[in-house]
Amino acid sequence: MPRSTARRRKGHGETIPPLSKLDRIGELLKVQSETFPQKELSSAEIARWEMDLSGYPMPAIEYAFEEHRTLAMFFPVPAQILDICKTWQSPEAYRPGCGPECKERHGQGYGENDLLYLWERSGRYFPSEKSMKR
Repeated sequence: MPRSTARRRKGHGETIPPLSKLDRIGELLKVQSETFPQKELSSAEIARWEMDLSGYPMPAIEYAFEEHRTLAMFFPVPAQILDICKTWQSPEAYRPGCGPECKERHGQGYGENDLLYLWERSGRYFPSEKSMKR
């Protein structure tokens, strides 16, 4: 009697290598061209995009393309994507609260001169002592 063996489905249990940066940028540009069908891209253009975006991490590039896709009306130029990449902040870099310089001033409050300056800037003046005695 033949022995049955479990079949291995293709794609299951096999590790798929991550896409290279060039391939991922190509995919992102393809999504943009599907959204904005006015533009056809050559492989040389995709390579120039990769060269322009090489200084940024992949999450920043993905964020920039997604933001542009949702907010813009036309196919992006590299300068638009680069500007959005500059605004991206990694989750590791974000730290809520204030820095050490701010913490040094905690509990010290405003001094008398600070309050006088702010009061004068507001256009109001302190009441005179005579009006307070009434």
